[in-house]
Amino acid sequence: METQENTVTITADAQQAGGWWTARATSHELPPATARSLTSVTTQLKKIAGDILGVPQEGIDLTVSTELPDDVQLLVDQAGEHQQEAEAASRQARENLLRAAVELKETGWPVRDIASRLRLSSKTITEATSRGTDAPAAAAETEDAVETEDVA
Repeated sequence: METQENTVTITADAQQAGGWWTARATSHELPPATARSLTSVTTQLKKIAGDILGVPQEGIDLTVSTELPDDVQLLVDQAGEHQQEAEAASRQARENLLRAAVELKETGWPVRDIASRLRLSSKTITEATSRGTDAPAAAAETEDAVETEDVA
């Protein structure tokens, strides 16, 4: 049994047949759980595990795997790749905006105007420009989303 700070980690496989889901733990000796939905069968297996192992359900980290048809799995895999690409593109876009903010500030643009034009908060611009040449990369790493501020 793998535990981490009072957490029990359980892995299981789930299969659907005849409108019912059955989940079987692969990492522990537990009876299977059966329910009409994947969500319900996961909840049931977590309850069974908690009762048998004497652990509150909040202390169980349950990962349930399902096998998808090959064509569907391909689509899911492609979606994951696209999400990673989009996240990388978003980070690059943010870094570019912060570099633009630094350059505009160095040419004399007021922070308020930079904020309006680049749709960044004045705080983000001030932080980026006060960090120096490494500012855009450092700021891009510390913030996930582009902040906006109404600067009417």
